[in-house]
Amino acid sequence: MTSDLIQPPIANTVSCPARILVVDDHPIIREGLSTLLAAQPDLLICGEAANISGALKIVTDTGPDVAIVDIALNGENGLDLVRRMKAVRPQLRILVVSMYDDELYAERALDVGAMGYLNKQVASRNIVDAIRQLLAGQRYLSDETAARIAARKNEHLPDGARQGLSALTNREMEVFKLIGKGMTTAEIASSLFLSVKTVESHRQKIKLKLDLNTPAELSREAVRFVMQNG
Repeated sequence: MTSDLIQPPIANTVSCPARILVVDDHPIIREGLSTLLAAQPDLLICGEAANISGALKIVTDTGPDVAIVDIALNGENGLDLVRRMKAVRPQLRILVVSMYDDELYAERALDVGAMGYLNKQVASRNIVDAIRQLLAGQRYLSDETAARIAARKNEHLPDGARQGLSALTNREMEVFKLIGKGMTTAEIASSLFLSVKTVESHRQKIKLKLDLNTPAELSREAVRFVMQNG
């Protein structure tokens, strides 16, 4: 004699997809990232933005779990956006994805509230893993970048300079690095398509933020930074 066995219903353990916001001023990049991430069953694109105001509106209206943010947003600073998004939604996990050098901007991104930094050159290969790592409550950095940040804790910058590096704007960081490579003010102006007067203004602001008093001190610390960080 046989009997039919009735199996108990299997509990639904499928969780809701994580909501992702993509912020980049290039439509092709936004579309590419959104298409890549939307193909993952555990990820859902809840919005795209090209600037700070658009991104903040989406954060307020939809409450994403993760935001992917570029540093350069058509003249606006993506790191400012990171800071403002964290103020609006402290639990938001933010991954900065940029073409800027990891050595210059990864630590700064973490300092303002990001949980990870990914170079765009490897984004298509690593971004899904990076997002899942953030969702698990872990930071995401390349091994090389993490090692550089750890090593920088022991660098011999004056206390004011160590604190001030995170206060430099993207352009000021570019100028600082070029000073460290031995370029003159005129050469920096030509390289960055700026006027000499503008570069001189950047130099003065860098000195103030790094608590340096003379051009010689600025040059010395810039050279030391480049030697230690490439």
